[in-house]
Amino acid sequence: MTDNDHNHDGLRSLNLEESNAKFGHNKRTARRYEWSNSIQIIWMNEPYRSDVQPITLEARDISAGGVRLISRCMIHPGQFGIALLGRGQNETLIRGVEVRYCKYDTNLQEHIIGCSWSKLPDHITPGILENDHGPVLFIKTTNSDEL
Repeated sequence: MTDNDHNHDGLRSLNLEESNAKFGHNKRTARRYEWSNSIQIIWMNEPYRSDVQPITLEARDISAGGVRLISRCMIHPGQFGIALLGRGQNETLIRGVEVRYCKYDTNLQEHIIGCSWSKLPDHITPGILENDHGPVLFIKTTNSDEL
């Protein structure tokens, strides 16, 4: 670890110059931390109706401004999703995300997806179901006609 790397809650800070050279110009101002973790995401379609099943993607790094994901599929900029980031004994972390960019890495043959944190719409309520394979993210939507 170099002098520029800081360890915070088990996360290693990434060198922004190195990251910018690899992934292009970065508008982010918050420090980015390596974070390899599987997260569940439900990508939302207009008008915020969910796909049938959540998908699991690999996170590569995280910051106060968002998260970078790896996927075999392209996800278009502007796409909104709900992410299950983690679950502890007394706390579940579910956040809204919005895709800012999606670039294909020809060496890895994967899409690199940059997402910013986003507010969950008021009419969406996320939750967790337990099954034999572990927790599964789900959402309930309130139809505007029911309000």
